[in-house]
Amino acid sequence: MWTLSWEMYGSMIIFLVLGVTASCKAFWRRAVLVSLAWYFFKAGYFLCQFMFVSGALLAELSLIMNASKTGGAKPPTPWVEGENKWRRWLREYWPLGLTFLALILASCPPENQTYAPYSRRIFFFFEDYITTEGGTYLPPFHE
Repeated sequence: MWTLSWEMYGSMIIFLVLGVTASCKAFWRRAVLVSLAWYFFKAGYFLCQFMFVSGALLAELSLIMNASKTGGAKPPTPWVEGENKWRRWLREYWPLGLTFLALILASCPPENQTYAPYSRRIFFFFEDYITTEGGTYLPPFHE
């Protein structure tokens, strides 16, 4: 129940931003979304809103990818003489590797992250290198 206010606030921000930028060109809409994502990430306290704006950016990415698609699934490219085998493998299978990485990151428990060794490594890596300077701590909400 306590997350409802954060979700409503994030949804309203996305509604307002997309409503205001609906008549703008796609470039300017994306520029506004990127600048808002940067602001919310740097503010630290607004990480929930950062997630909502990031979701809107991922939706934009999906639209770009669908618009630039050239007719369905592409057949695998034939191996070219002299091409690096690892580079070709990485080029073809990076989505699968990214999926496995996302599954590993999503498997971290929401509480007591430091109990399992793999979860502890992921938790402290995010605390040290990914989150804002204040970490993931949110101050208590006062009315």
